Amino acid sequence: MIKNHTEFSLDTICSISHDLRKNGKTVAFTHGAFDLFHIGHLTLLEDTKKAADFLIVMVECDKNVTSYKKYPRPIISEEHRVGIVGNCECVNIAFVNNEPMGKDLYTLLYREIKPSFVAIGREYGYADAIEEQTSRADIMLRRFTRRQKAFTSTTEIIDRIVQSHRD
Repeated sequence: MIKNHTEFSLDTICSISHDLRKNGKTVAFTHGAFDLFHIGHLTLLEDTKKAADFLIVMVECDKNVTSYKKYPRPIISEEHRVGIVGNCECVNIAFVNNEPMGKDLYTLLYREIKPSFVAIGREYGYADAIEEQTSRADIMLRRFTRRQKAFTSTTEIIDRIVQSHRD
């Protein structure tokens, strides 16, 4: 099974996805910043992989993350974030998205990769936009509920760090 081949082109990733699906395999796709990787990220990836034979994860490039995050971000570089994600046992392929964020970016990616489903966490901040784009791409969206009760988001972690250094 393919593991952590971050150097694959999008065309190669699409071919792998199409071949797997043609052979009856379930392919899951998810994406995000994964900046300050935490237990919520890991459980989303693990739960997604339990529902699929193959998991493809797209990590947003630094420029894209900077465009939509609260604090000056990313804190961890895209090379390190894709390395962290790609080395999770449950991830088959991780790659960096260098395409600029745009209204139809994800719709186009979903149509190209053609996963069996796109996965997001229930707490994902842009769920409505992703729901609209999966619908336009005619791809199923699956929302996974967190397993741990004391879930903390990256923003909450940063808020705590900032607050602790103010005092």
